[in-house]
Amino acid sequence: MPTRKKPVRRKKAAASSLGLSARDTAHVESADLAKIASAIESDGGAVLARYRDPVGGKPLLLASLPVEKVEPTPYHFINATPRTLTSSA
Repeated sequence: MPTRKKPVRRKKAAASSLGLSARDTAHVESADLAKIASAIESDGGAVLARYRDPVGGKPLLLASLPVEKVEPTPYHFINATPRTLTSSA
């Protein structure tokens, strides 16, 4: 029987070498976010936070939107039965 190869173990990256620091995530200056934030506020919503994704570094917004302005996605209808669909229409 041939001998089995030892599995190759990869070194784990140091925790400090992955992603942005906490201080770096707080500083966000983006013209695109400013446009989106103004659209949210004009629709009656509120921007709760602006930050950078700690791993990817992309700018993000956390917002609260008015329920009447949000449209349901197809996912919201997965568990819908014909009875509930006809009664809500």
